[in-house]
Amino acid sequence: MSGYWLLSSPDTAKNDYVFREDGSSGELVSRQEFRQSTCRKCGKIDEIASLSLLEDHQFQFPSRDLFFSIDWQLIIGESVKEIFELSAGAELEFVPIAANAIKRYIVVPKVLIPVEDPSAYTITSRCGACGRFYEAIWGSSIPNVPAFDNIAAFKMENRIGLHFAWILTDAYAKWLKKVKPRIRGLEFVRF
Repeated sequence: MSGYWLLSSPDTAKNDYVFREDGSSGELVSRQEFRQSTCRKCGKIDEIASLSLLEDHQFQFPSRDLFFSIDWQLIIGESVKEIFELSAGAELEFVPIAANAIKRYIVVPKVLIPVEDPSAYTITSRCGACGRFYEAIWGSSIPNVPAFDNIAAFKMENRIGLHFAWILTDAYAKWLKKVKPRIRGLEFVRF
């Protein structure tokens, strides 16, 4: 099956973290409101459980329609949400957040592709307290991708935490490229 990774522009200088912030000594720490859902052993935040706490937090993000935060959360504006709801709404969840006094949404996939093929991923051990992988990242080969309708995601882990590697069907990516007005920040890389 052919598909695309959905990537934003690499311009993260104007972006913010969603779940983390810089600590007083320059280290990366959990934001105060997420410390209760942070594993005491590995320091990872339960991002999914913390989504309900995001609506009242003010973020500093660029004015693009679609982009990733520094900690790789997919963030979209109202117009992109409307496009996604009409074309792939059953496959996505939209969590409202406030950013620069503009309503934005973090996109959470409902269709997750299992991270199982050991040659396609580098997977380290799990935390003894929360059970999450310390790392689950791309390996040396292309992973097996089961059939899905329009958009799905791989659930990945790195030292910062959970992020999704988004993949679209070839037909859906071609359709999104033709949407008018153009979605600012939408970039594809062949998978």
